[in-house]
Amino acid sequence: MDLQVKKPKEKREKTLEERERKVFSACLGLLQEDEDEESFLSTPDTLNGVPNALNSNSEDLEGVTELDVNQVNKKRDKDSLNGKVLPTMESTASFSFAGQKVLLKQDTHSCGGHLWRSATVLMTYLENKTVFPDKEDGISFWNGKKVIELGAGTGLLGIALAKIGAQVILTDQESLVPLMRENARLNGIQDQELLIEELWWGRGDCDKYTKDKPIDFIIASDCVYLEPTFAALTDTMHQLSNSETRIFMSFQKRRKADNRFWKIAQKKFKLIRIPFEEYSDTNKERVMINELKKIDK
Repeated sequence: MDLQVKKPKEKREKTLEERERKVFSACLGLLQEDEDEESFLSTPDTLNGVPNALNSNSEDLEGVTELDVNQVNKKRDKDSLNGKVLPTMESTASFSFAGQKVLLKQDTHSCGGHLWRSATVLMTYLENKTVFPDKEDGISFWNGKKVIELGAGTGLLGIALAKIGAQVILTDQESLVPLMRENARLNGIQDQELLIEELWWGRGDCDKYTKDKPIDFIIASDCVYLEPTFAALTDTMHQLSNSETRIFMSFQKRRKADNRFWKIAQKKFKLIRIPFEEYSDTNKERVMINELKKIDK
C-alpha cells in the first residue's frame, strides 16, 4: 500500500504591519510587577466612556471633553498601566498646552490611532518653561523651531507645538495620515502651515526634510516596541539630524527586548536620561524620556 506523505505547508512571511499588531497585542497583555499594582487594577477605568479619574474636572461642551493632561498622566487602571490612557473615548478631547487649546480625536481601531501615555508625558515636558524658557519678548521658545515628529499617530505633540509657532512635520504610516490631517483641521491649522506625510523608517527620503533648513528637534513617543524596526528608526533619526539637533524620545518599557534599541542607538547617539522631576512629580506614569545627541565622527 502506498503511503502519501503530506508536504509541510509553506509558511508565509508576516508583513511588518502584521508583526506590529502581534507585538502590540502581546505587550498590552503584560503587566509589570509593581508594589502598588493592585491599586492600579482596582480602579474602574471608565464611566460612561470617560475615564473616572478625569470626570471631576471634565466638561463636555458641544461634543468636546476638556481634560487635564496631568490627570491623564496619573490615571491608574489596567489600560493606562500599559500606556493606553483613553482607550474608549470616541468624542473629541481638549488639552491645554502653553495657553492653547489642543483638540484631538482618536482612532480606537488601530494601535497608532490611540493616545498613549508616552505622548502626554512628553507633552508635559515640552511645556516646561524652566527647560524651554520663553524668549525675552515673551514669545514661546518653540516659535520658529523646526520640529519633525516620528511615529506621530494622532499628531498631538506636533500639533501642540505648531499652535505656538513651531514649524512642524508630522510623519507616520500612510494609514494614520488621514487622522493627523483631521486633527490638524480640528485645530484650525491649514495644510500649508503643517506638513503631514507618510515616512517609513529606513526607507523614506529624509534629505527633503533638511535641504532648506536643518531640523532643530526630533520628537518621538512610544516608538520603541517592535524589534524589526529598531535599526531602521535609528538610521532615520541619524539621517534627519546633525550634531546640533536635539532628539527627545519618551517610552514605556514593557519588555526586556526594548533595551536592544538603546544599545543600537548608542552606536550613533549620546544618550541623556531626562530627570523625572522635569516632567513628573510622582513618576507614576511609568514613562521615561531620553535625549539623544548625534555623535560626530
